[in-house]
Amino acid sequence: MNIEHFIARRLNKADLGGKSLSSLIIKITTIAVALSLATMILSVAIVMGFRREIQDKLSGFVGHIIITKQTANESYQLEPIELDSTVIEKVLSTPGVDHIQVFALKAGLIKHKDFIQGVVFKGVWKDFNWKFFRQYMKKGKIINLDTLPSSRQIVVSEEIAQKLNYKLGSSVFAFFIQNPPRLRKYKICGIYNTGLVDFDNIYILTDIRQVQKLNDWTGQGKFLISGYEVFIKNFKQIDQITEELKRKVAFGLNPNKPKLKVQSLKELYPDIFDWLTLVDMNVVLILTIMIIIALINMTTGLLIIILEKASFIGILKALGAKNGSIRKIFVHVSWFILKRGLLWGNMLGLGLALLEYFLHIIPLNPDTYYVSYVPIYINIWYWLALNIGTILFTILFMILPASVATKVDPVRVIRFE
Repeated sequence: MNIEHFIARRLNKADLGGKSLSSLIIKITTIAVALSLATMILSVAIVMGFRREIQDKLSGFVGHIIITKQTANESYQLEPIELDSTVIEKVLSTPGVDHIQVFALKAGLIKHKDFIQGVVFKGVWKDFNWKFFRQYMKKGKIINLDTLPSSRQIVVSEEIAQKLNYKLGSSVFAFFIQNPPRLRKYKICGIYNTGLVDFDNIYILTDIRQVQKLNDWTGQGKFLISGYEVFIKNFKQIDQITEELKRKVAFGLNPNKPKLKVQSLKELYPDIFDWLTLVDMNVVLILTIMIIIALINMTTGLLIIILEKASFIGILKALGAKNGSIRKIFVHVSWFILKRGLLWGNMLGLGLALLEYFLHIIPLNPDTYYVSYVPIYINIWYWLALNIGTILFTILFMILPASVATKVDPVRVIRFE
């Protein structure tokens, strides 16, 4: 057996069971390490939860990347392009792309009594992936796109339904300001609530053929759309895939066809992603502070333990123990303290994270944070990195205070005793 490890374990066991100053210091240091690690685990889990939740919700409404006609028009009323199988083939052949679907937009007004709400009707077709909206569907079902000539069903948000006192099955009268102005009657077949209030207040899903009729895009023998929504497998590759699609689609098509514009979520909503970047920076700051706090507490605790064990160190030196062995003993003592701190820190951090994940204990204002509760995402690799990083930083840093034990003069401390 390693003699340094054996001695350190005996010292640690004796201190834990006693009422000495060392016992108190070990407990305080263990608590400090546990709280620091728990804070780091929660910080990373919350930030990753925010990023994933917002990214998923944004992409659920508009895709990860959208392809529209190149124009100076920045409104919801996009200029039409013809559905082109060449574009779809080029997009799907790009590594990392998971799905592509068409859409068409039409701005309008809906009214109930004296309340008027500006909305955007988003026309979807049979290639639409309903997975996202099914996840947040509160009542009803999705639109039946198999009806002829086209479905008058719509899916509205819970925000809109509450404001205008709509219920499942209610009739909705929509006004469209154009020449000539038009009035259409729709029926609510589903109600969703994503918690992304800015989008819930705007988007109403409908049959794409309804939007095409309103925009006078029918009767031309062409299937006209506002654009394509592209979904990718890994959000980390969004910039790379966007650039590839710009090369393939925006600049690589027949020059006789309309020029297309390719934009990623980051380009469409820079303010939201700048906010997420700022949150990431705050987490880096929190992690740094927590590591420093843990190191300071460990250093202070170890120095106090060394001072209290001065006579013991003197006896070891008198018996012939070398400086390297004494240093190892107190590094092992640090490791025993650190292990308990890691155990309790993981239990506390993961426990609180799991409670919030399943119970949504902490509410948030969705107008400010884009979500109605604190989102949690626990990544095992980040969790392991936090633990391993804490261990490496702490043990390496403890070599310096452990070296203080080697400065003890055995003659002086034994004579003093």
